[in-house]
Amino acid sequence: MGNSGARGRADAAYGPHVPLTSPRPRSIGKRPLTVRERLELQADAAEWARLQRRRPRVLSQCPSGVCGYVSCRWNLFLHIDEFTGSVKLTWPGREITEVGQTCSLKIAGLVPKGEMMPLERVGSHMNLTMERTRQIEKIALAKLRRGLEQAPPSPPSKRTKGK
Repeated sequence: MGNSGARGRADAAYGPHVPLTSPRPRSIGKRPLTVRERLELQADAAEWARLQRRRPRVLSQCPSGVCGYVSCRWNLFLHIDEFTGSVKLTWPGREITEVGQTCSLKIAGLVPKGEMMPLERVGSHMNLTMERTRQIEKIALAKLRRGLEQAPPSPPSKRTKGK
């Protein structure tokens, strides 16, 4: 019972907890644009260019609170697979303002240095169960290990003695 107070304080440091009561994430496959959609995109090209100029380039330029730049690679609201072109909606049926924190860099900044965020909290930010988060962690660690094993050894550094 004594640990529950400490855990509550630590969990509060990671931002608001979003319960996993919403629908699971779903992917939308890519399809070719219709002629009408292409014309609409061409008409909006100037607006798109203006928005891209205003888009933050570094974390310090990002707006506080919910970030509306869902195409940013750090935004958790949706994910675009570069290989297949499919779009994964992390929070189907919700507006971006209903989700809470959407910037993974800001969420990572909430974790005190030297600590790790609990898997349950990571999953709540990405609308995943704790088990799925654990599976992803296991896969990522295996990829990192393989990369370290396959990396060529670094050459010895040449140091000159100061005179």
